[in-house]
Amino acid sequence: MNSPHEIVESIAEIGVTSEGRNAIALTETEDRTIEHVRQMAERLFGQYHIEPSQYEIRSDAFGNLFITFFGEDKNHAVMSGSHVDSVKNGGKYDGVAGVASAIRFLEHLLHEGRRPHLSYTVAVFRAEESSPTTGVACLGSKIATGTITRSALDHIRYKKSDGQETTLREHFCQRYGADKWVQVLKELDEPPINRDNTVHFEEVHIEQSRLGEMKEADVGIVSQGIGGSRREKVQVSADQLKKEALIVPESIPYVRMNITTHGRAEHSGGTPPNTIWHEKGILGGRDDGRMITRSDALVALSHMIADIEQYRLQPLDSQQLPLDLRGQVAEFNQRAEQSGFPRWARIASITSPVETGYTTIPAEQTLEVLLPRQHEEVFRQLVQQHSGVMRREGVGYEIATESIHPGTYTVIPLSNAIAAMGIAGAVAHEVEMHVLGRWVVDPKHVSDVGEVRATVTDFNFDPTNGLRFKIDERNVDSEQGKKIAGAIGSLVERNLMSMGIDSQESRTVVSDTSPSPIDRQSVETKLSIAQTLGFKPVVMPSVPGQDAGSISKAGIPTSMTYICHPGISHSPDESVDPPYLEKAVAVSHAYLMRLLNSAA
Repeated sequence: MNSPHEIVESIAEIGVTSEGRNAIALTETEDRTIEHVRQMAERLFGQYHIEPSQYEIRSDAFGNLFITFFGEDKNHAVMSGSHVDSVKNGGKYDGVAGVASAIRFLEHLLHEGRRPHLSYTVAVFRAEESSPTTGVACLGSKIATGTITRSALDHIRYKKSDGQETTLREHFCQRYGADKWVQVLKELDEPPINRDNTVHFEEVHIEQSRLGEMKEADVGIVSQGIGGSRREKVQVSADQLKKEALIVPESIPYVRMNITTHGRAEHSGGTPPNTIWHEKGILGGRDDGRMITRSDALVALSHMIADIEQYRLQPLDSQQLPLDLRGQVAEFNQRAEQSGFPRWARIASITSPVETGYTTIPAEQTLEVLLPRQHEEVFRQLVQQHSGVMRREGVGYEIATESIHPGTYTVIPLSNAIAAMGIAGAVAHEVEMHVLGRWVVDPKHVSDVGEVRATVTDFNFDPTNGLRFKIDERNVDSEQGKKIAGAIGSLVERNLMSMGIDSQESRTVVSDTSPSPIDRQSVETKLSIAQTLGFKPVVMPSVPGQDAGSISKAGIPTSMTYICHPGISHSPDESVDPPYLEKAVAVSHAYLMRLLNSAA
């Protein structure tokens, strides 16, 4: 029999590019991946000489795949599975590992040659990672469970690979036919997954908060719930923005300086804020309690701009610079405006080189500054002196310069740049202060990875294309989610208003999903199984939303098992050590076997 790791490799090789895995929702690559899993199942049934009457392979109208091996009770099934699509430039394991585990369990049942009491279904969902295209997560499982409305589907937009937008309906009809869309709407009223036919749903998934690594655990057992999310996009057209003109004369050489921060792309919902580890020191053997969990290039750049803006509070020390620069330092400090930012350095743009959607922490951000060449080296020193926050947060930076021609350039007013960039830093600050406050008020109530997340992604601000960014908020506690959403909403509104922008017209809530419960008995049962197998478990919430959350909302008992791993998620560097995959699979399979031989 193939190992879970081998099955992952077989499935995930579809869509792998030099930049990462790209099996984007509702594309030809996702279609091929689902078809590959279908063929794997057909080969398994053929290999073990299973009669067609003993199994069923079918797809719903949206394209989710269901592979069922009938038990003695054909009408009630235990279901396991996950998704096969990926984020843009993602990894091989997010979603695919859960499908591989489910397929491996199917093969185990066939190899045993005994029919279980209940039927067993492998679920292969599509469009879970739909952030780059629709902004609505878990779309496939929501449609399969009828937990999304026709009205909500009608309002979903789909962003194509060329950047053009259309409606989800138009894109789906163009790819799969209008008749299929009619069937999708019909199945919302009679969803293929419901309480009448599904007894329990179990999902294996890679753990995305690093808690397993930090606790040196073998397997993660999801408790407390599966995260809900609130996603908002802010878009301000160029004609609504204030602009300024920078005249570059022929007599003074100017340069364009690009300061690019380099962080680490990780799952925005899974990765906790650094404050938890810095302040609480819950990492066991680590003496200082420090663990850089988030290396957010956008937040680091936001802090750096704030540092430069306030540099007068910590003026450049000329004694630390070469002799030939000390005279320029004096001029630099004398010519600064009251605001603190040097008046001869103007911000031309702030851009995100790679679009990540809502779910990935920005790994790269670029600040474009125009300034006289004579001040180039001094500005480099200023950036270096005020970039300590980047080093503390595990973010590096590089500077590139090029000469620009004389002429008139449109730039961003400094106050607007600071206000807009301040949103990214303030969102991170709100979450960290919220988490710390919860620790102080009720330390026993807060999980080791916190209950809320918030991340600003895809931040772009330039005079030609306007201002646009996204905010991803997560929670496993609805009340705490509302509080953090209110705090973030207030600061976004305040900063946009300071720029003269109508926040109501500029802000759009793309989706707002509440968290989902986990079956409590599953937690106790799997903890017992882990102990019997000699594994060290760790219990945690799933702050990221998962397909399991859609099943739970349909009223079906739901459980999740996390694969502990030292890697990261939502990144081409995503990795899982095979022994940890095997341990999570062992716990999940033992639990599935108990469920299959119980009464419906």
